[in-house]
Amino acid sequence: MWTIRPALSMMMTMASIGCTSPISPTEGCPSSPPAASTSCPKLDLTCTWGSDPRVGCLTFARCSPTSAAAPAWVVKNYGCPPLQTSCPTTAPSSKPGGDLAPCVRAELGLTCVYSGSAYTCAACQGTLCPGPLAYRWYVTVLDPKCPSLVPNFGSQCESEGLVCDYNFCASDTVVPDNATWAFGVAVICQGGIWQLRTGFACP
Repeated sequence: MWTIRPALSMMMTMASIGCTSPISPTEGCPSSPPAASTSCPKLDLTCTWGSDPRVGCLTFARCSPTSAAAPAWVVKNYGCPPLQTSCPTTAPSSKPGGDLAPCVRAELGLTCVYSGSAYTCAACQGTLCPGPLAYRWYVTVLDPKCPSLVPNFGSQCESEGLVCDYNFCASDTVVPDNATWAFGVAVICQGGIWQLRTGFACP
């Protein structure tokens, strides 16, 4: 069954070999999550719904191939634990390429934007984990036109070609924690809609 984590791993591999085009075109996303296994309009179409500040806790659906002639929706919910906290009132003290501020497990997966920078609480960046299991606020600087909340794949946008990296490389796959829903994402405005963006080389 398709899940977003293997999809992100595949995209990181594509980025490492120089693939810079977006995948999962999102035109045609329905306004609400479809029923699983129902027909869908375009193969590899990927959509998200929800308002949880943890990207991995949104509802994902992908138009996937089946044994039948027509593709069908595969719908994924990670079954995240209830949201226990909100974004901090002030920006963490993390610095791009520098020291990273600590966060706590209740904040895992949160992506928060302050003054044009996105912060995501996770345990790793790409394949790198900072020593013993520790949660940190990973940070990237956003274009001033980027939304202050991670937009859903398939939602409308205005600035064609705008790329917004909400810590695409931040992830948490550390066992025994295994909070596989704690990760960041990057999006691109293409054709008037937000799409999943690849092309970032992660460490």
